[in-house]
Amino acid sequence: MKNFLLALFFISAFGLCSSAQTDTPYVAGFRASRILSSYPGNTFPNDNYWTYVGNEMAAKFDSTGTAAIWIVSLYQSAGVTRLNFPSPGGTYPNITFGSTDQNEAYLDRFDQEGFKVWLQVEPGEANVDTLIKLVTDRYKHHPCVAGFGVDVEWLNSENYSGGQHVTDSMAQSWEIYLHSIDTSYVLFLKHYSYNWMPPTYRGKILFVDDSQGFTSLNQMKNEFVLWGNHFPANNVAFQFGYKADSTWWKQYADPPLTIGTTLRSNIPNCYGLFWVDFTICQIFDISVRTDDVLYDSEITVVFNSESKCAEITGTEEGFQYRLTDSAGKIISSGIMVRSLFLGEFESGIYFLQIFNHKTSRTFKILNYR
Repeated sequence: MKNFLLALFFISAFGLCSSAQTDTPYVAGFRASRILSSYPGNTFPNDNYWTYVGNEMAAKFDSTGTAAIWIVSLYQSAGVTRLNFPSPGGTYPNITFGSTDQNEAYLDRFDQEGFKVWLQVEPGEANVDTLIKLVTDRYKHHPCVAGFGVDVEWLNSENYSGGQHVTDSMAQSWEIYLHSIDTSYVLFLKHYSYNWMPPTYRGKILFVDDSQGFTSLNQMKNEFVLWGNHFPANNVAFQFGYKADSTWWKQYADPPLTIGTTLRSNIPNCYGLFWVDFTICQIFDISVRTDDVLYDSEITVVFNSESKCAEITGTEEGFQYRLTDSAGKIISSGIMVRSLFLGEFESGIYFLQIFNHKTSRTFKILNYR
């Protein structure tokens, strides 16, 4: 009897093995908005690019799932926020809508990729419960949706400098309402100062710090440590990569890795790491063609029972691979190889993802000793 029985299943032309989110101790990814000046040619990147960015960001850190802060409303003026999808009908004070849906196709892809996505709003004077209902009514069918986020800096910002401070009752009410829609959803509140956060109510809120304008990584670390210490029983997350900090982070060979590792090492409750869209194209190359055309060649994986290696064919220059276990922990990753040794791994289910800017294909490995 062979030492290993290996089954490999091609899942989809683009997607990962499952639409279910992977439970991991940490997440990492990106913050994306429709502020078009953030991107070359004022053109919002396609789903292939965001898939590439998310997977690349998460792959830098062990035991890390891929996640995104996906902004679905931008503050306009005079208390009004604009949702980037059509109105379901009716009148909603301080809320306007787009003529087309700018999220659905991306969320479809993120479903396939197993991403966790928080849908964030800049509320202005709009009722937050109303925004929660509008957004979740439209997108709650997507498995990738992990929760809802409020950028507090834009909460009633016409009347409050830096946004309105969130009271305990506001935070609790929002979280209860979100959980009435789906108990698994996580509410996040985001600001650059914890003084804007609820004084005592914590629930299961994810607290996100988006402070910027630091003189060094050490100064960033020290301030973010204070944020983590302020919410010791909750997960916290950080947005970074702002232009205001680029004078020092651009000196590192791998800025996301250096910053993320520093924060993880010094903040015990650091759960999420998100590079911001304002500079994302400087870190994750968008110059490579990222259209929807797949390579002509078909990727194949064949297990050689004698060598205990998975032999990969059909890849071209620029492909990478990632081998994860069933919990999402990265076992091995790097530039694509032609032969991947599996003999050292324990029995269980593994996922071999082969990807680049254009395509992502995943094979399920049933590995038995």
